[in-house]
Amino acid sequence: MPTYKLKYFNGRGRGELIRIIFEVAGVKYEDVRIQYEDWPSLKPKTPFGQLPVLEIDGKEVSQSKAITRYLAREYGFYGANSREALDIDVVLELCDDLMAPLIAMFGENDKEKTRKYHDEQAPKVLGHLEKVLCQNNEGSGFFVGDKISMADLCFLTAVDFVACPMFASPEHPDDLDSFPKLKALDGRIRAHNKLADWLKRRPETPF
Repeated sequence: MPTYKLKYFNGRGRGELIRIIFEVAGVKYEDVRIQYEDWPSLKPKTPFGQLPVLEIDGKEVSQSKAITRYLAREYGFYGANSREALDIDVVLELCDDLMAPLIAMFGENDKEKTRKYHDEQAPKVLGHLEKVLCQNNEGSGFFVGDKISMADLCFLTAVDFVACPMFASPEHPDDLDSFPKLKALDGRIRAHNKLADWLKRRPETPF
C-alpha cells in the first residue's frame, strides 16, 4: 500500500474530494492543512505554485483533477468500464460548472453576485445534474451504475461548497429544495457509513 500525504489549505475546496475518496475507500493518509500565512513561503516549493499537492511514496503530484481520477481508478470509484467512466466524467464536468463561478468570486464578499449565482447559475446546473441522475434507474440510485462512484462523491463536495458560509445566501438556505431527486441522492451519499463518520469529524471551515 502506498503512503499518501495530502497538502491543502484548511478548507474543503479542491482538496475535499481527495479526502473523501480516501475516507470512503478506508485508505490511510496524512491530512496536512496549510495556513494562509505560511503559503507565500511554501508556494515556490510546490510543483506548479498551487494546491492541492499529493505525495505518493514521497513523490509530489499536483493538479486536483489528475489526483482524484487516479485515486478513483485505484480504489474502484471510476465505474466498471469505459462507458461508465465517460458518464462519471460528464457529472464531474457539471460539478465543475457548479463550482467555477464561486471560485471566481473567492474573497470578493459580493452579496449581489452571490444572490445572482443562487438565483440563476446554480439552478441551471442543478437542473442538468438532476436530468443526468434520472437517466440511471429513474434517479432512485446513484449517478452511474448501482453503487457510489466518484460522480456521487464529487456532487457531494460541490453542493457542500455551494452551501459553505463564504457563499451562502439567506434567500436560498438549500439550493437542492427545488430538486427532489438530487436532494434524496445527497441523503443517500451522506448515509454511507465511512462517509458519515468523516462528515461528523471533519473540521468546520469557512469554505
